[in-house]
Amino acid sequence: MEGSLQIYIPALMLVAMLILLFWKYVRQAIPIRVPHPNIEKITNYNRLKRLGGYYWLLFIAFLLITIIYTLAPELYSYLLPIERLNHPFINEIGLIVMKLSLVWILIAQIQLDRELYKYSRNIDNLEAMELIHFSEKTLLSGILLLFLGFLITITSITGIFLVLISFVLYFKNFRFGHSN
Repeated sequence: MEGSLQIYIPALMLVAMLILLFWKYVRQAIPIRVPHPNIEKITNYNRLKRLGGYYWLLFIAFLLITIIYTLAPELYSYLLPIERLNHPFINEIGLIVMKLSLVWILIAQIQLDRELYKYSRNIDNLEAMELIHFSEKTLLSGILLLFLGFLITITSITGIFLVLISFVLYFKNFRFGHSN
């Protein structure tokens, strides 16, 4: 199972990175039709502007763990792995959670684009921004699910710490359905 994890985890993380970083190019291939879109307001909107930096740092940390786990397994012991949880069944569950998170992230990206196009004429309206905020929350939930699946697949104290940080940030910024 170890060998296949060293293939699947980087592949899943790469797909997640492509979906998150290069979505603007993907969405050009999947046009969303709207009667009167205001492209200027849509393109000026910065997705995940509320806490994007924190999540990108966490995502990069998980990418670094992936690289260490895959290319330098002898260094992985410094991340304090929990060997008791390194079981094929647990690893499979983690991979399934990661795959589900990719679907979740993709759906959230499409939903966020639809909300942006739908409300592009009235993007400054509070109600429209709340709906877009909900879509952002859905996208970040997918990213959290990715982190959790990663943690289940290859459990380490470092991974637990990173997942806890991501959950704290998520709930701090989206508590009770409102942003700070």
